[in-house]
Amino acid sequence: MNPSFAPLLGRLVLALALAAIGGAAFTLAGVPAGWLSGAAVAVAVAAVAGAPVAVPNLVRQLAFLLLGVGMGSSVTPETVDQLASWPVSILFVLVTTVLVTATAYWVLRRVAGWDKLSAFYGAVPGALSYVVAVALSAGADMRRVALSQSVRLLFLVAVLPPLIGLFGGSGDTVVLPDHAEAGLRDLVILFASGAAVGYALLRMGQTAGMLLGPLFTSGLLHGSGLVTTWLPAWLLIPGFLVIGAVIGTRFAGTEGREVLRLALAALAALSAGLVVALLCAVLMIEVTDLPPGQVVLSLVPGALESMTTLAFLLGFDAAYVAGLHFARFVGIVVVLPFVSRHLKA
Repeated sequence: MNPSFAPLLGRLVLALALAAIGGAAFTLAGVPAGWLSGAAVAVAVAAVAGAPVAVPNLVRQLAFLLLGVGMGSSVTPETVDQLASWPVSILFVLVTTVLVTATAYWVLRRVAGWDKLSAFYGAVPGALSYVVAVALSAGADMRRVALSQSVRLLFLVAVLPPLIGLFGGSGDTVVLPDHAEAGLRDLVILFASGAAVGYALLRMGQTAGMLLGPLFTSGLLHGSGLVTTWLPAWLLIPGFLVIGAVIGTRFAGTEGREVLRLALAALAALSAGLVVALLCAVLMIEVTDLPPGQVVLSLVPGALESMTTLAFLLGFDAAYVAGLHFARFVGIVVVLPFVSRHLKA
């Protein structure tokens, strides 16, 4: 073994072990995106304490490939068909996303004094794994981005259930569409095509290419119905752990007082963005005459999985909520690289 490789391997093993412990703990506690956020917190705490943790770039790129394929597999032909029947709702979602991002960005940039890249990625309301991956590739301050995105997830999950509960449910439940069980042929197609397109994008200078390529190819294959397989949780978990560990390693050398200051700035930005989202929800309720709780769940900057689950439990149209959050996700995926390039120029 190369002498210089052994210490790096040791730091990687330690980082992944801590990430697995943190991810498992957060998941068992019911925290949304627990494998990602728990891994980030555990490794961050260790990094702040001076533990030797590191994640090589090759491992990070492999995680991007895995997560890109997984994100794309959330697309179904049914979702694509449903989106075409909700033009007004989709317009509200896209406009709200822009307004929420702009508001949170202004707070982080002008009030908290964050740099442009970190303020932007910290303000984007959704697509957590994708935003984190692109932010990593863009060179943003991951301490700020990770704290801002984590505060968004944890705060909304704590506050929204009692808030939405005031609106009541519809009394019905909606069964969400699902993919067929994973098949070897489909997995080979997904990963081979994703890796090829991702590598091509990397060679073209797209720093997040190994995430974007698999995401678009997987989404296209699933949305067209050519591939119907889903990636099992056990296959995606390592990807979340790696990205969480990468985030955590960025906290090396950071003091606890600095972490608190960043978290308060993130909470202020989230609060401002949430007010904007609720104002947009009031207008959308008047225009569409949809159930208020369903509209709020569709517009707030929460995670697709948690917002859809909450809609299902409260009896709202979970497919509608999932579809609009998916539309927001697609918008973020398409626009983010261009905005990032402009900010770095």
